[in-house]
Parts: sequence; C-alpha cells; structure tokens
Amino acid sequence: MLNLRYRAAIVQALQKSGGKFQFSQSGFIESNDANVKAIAGVLGSLALPDIE
Repeated sequence: MLNLRYRAAIVQALQKSGGKFQFSQSGFIESNDANVKAIAGVLGSLALPDIE
C-alpha cells in the first residue's frame, strides 16, 4: 500500500475481489494474473486512467 499513485485503484480492486487478493508472506501483493487483472480492470474504468 506504499504506492501512493495506485493506492486508490488497489483498494477498489481489493474491495471488488471480495478478499480474494493474494498476498505474499512478506505482505506484498502477488503479481499473479488474477491480481493484475483486478487492478487493471479498476484502472481501465477510471475517467483518467494512469497506466505506465
């Protein structure tokens, strides 16, 4: 949650996933397909998506 730029999208994706986000043992969000799709889906639905 330290990435301020994408924090809102990550929180929205976490809420929409119903708690199905996968986290690593160290607490970082896993970069698996399901997590990436959830965050990309939220970013794509924003009026001004900020994707690098």
